[in-house]
Amino acid sequence: MFLLWSKIGVKSVGGGQAVQFYAFEHMVTELKWLTYDEWVQLWGLSQIVPGVNVIAVCALTGLRVAGMAGSVAALAGLMAPSVAATILISAAYTQIAQLAGVHAALRGMFAAVVGAALVLNWRVGRPIVKAARARSRIALTASVAIPVVAGTVVAEQWVPVVYVLLGSAALMSALWIQKPR
Repeated sequence: MFLLWSKIGVKSVGGGQAVQFYAFEHMVTELKWLTYDEWVQLWGLSQIVPGVNVIAVCALTGLRVAGMAGSVAALAGLMAPSVAATILISAAYTQIAQLAGVHAALRGMFAAVVGAALVLNWRVGRPIVKAARARSRIALTASVAIPVVAGTVVAEQWVPVVYVLLGSAALMSALWIQKPR
């Protein structure tokens, strides 16, 4: 767990979305340490706990795969490269922060992170939509509408995120309990 999460930490410049992408690829697709459903459960749980979601999913996956020792090893593995990189980048940034090219580069990085987030969300969301399509039209409609409505509500700050998450979970649970067609 330490080595895997260190590898993820080193490769995941860009923050949470990059971490989620690499962790999903390694644990679900490559190593098959977690099933897709287990990943969705752990990622969903990490979204409702206070704090940094990446830290939560790291601890939860370590716990699920290798117990408490796995959780501690995963957290140490994720944090070590991040702490080192943050110190080095912060020291370098203080020397070059005033340059116009640096600001343009940061905008380019932000655009790349947005693109990576879209790809990751498509990969994670596609099986949900596929399962909903097989279940019923109502489940399919909800699987597409909930992210759109939730995103809008969160973006416009109409209600706190925790209410959006809990409401979406309750709605989808109610729809999923119904018998499939």
